[in-house]
Amino acid sequence: IQQMQDSGLETAKFPTATFQTASIALPAVPVKGAKVSVNATGNLTIHGVTKTVTIPLNAVWNGALIDIEGNMAITLADFGITPPTRDFVKVTDAGTLEFKIALVRG
Repeated sequence: IQQMQDSGLETAKFPTATFQTASIALPAVPVKGAKVSVNATGNLTIHGVTKTVTIPLNAVWNGALIDIEGNMAITLADFGITPPTRDFVKVTDAGTLEFKIALVRG
């Protein structure tokens, strides 16, 4: 696993990914407990490469927190990542970016 991290993903050199958006437009005023689905367009940086992407998001406001989750398909080559290969395993060029976050009023 360490060789795969070092040779393809280069996690020591690129330990984080970021997504930056200017704003997210809600379709209506949030209702406590109701799921809201929106698209967030912004800049996704993985492996030092930035691309403009649109990520579908689902959010639920529970009164204290806003729980947000999303996922999208990515192609490693689009972010300058060469899938590592070994005799015993082959890594495809396709992947899924998945995340869950909770927002709280500060």
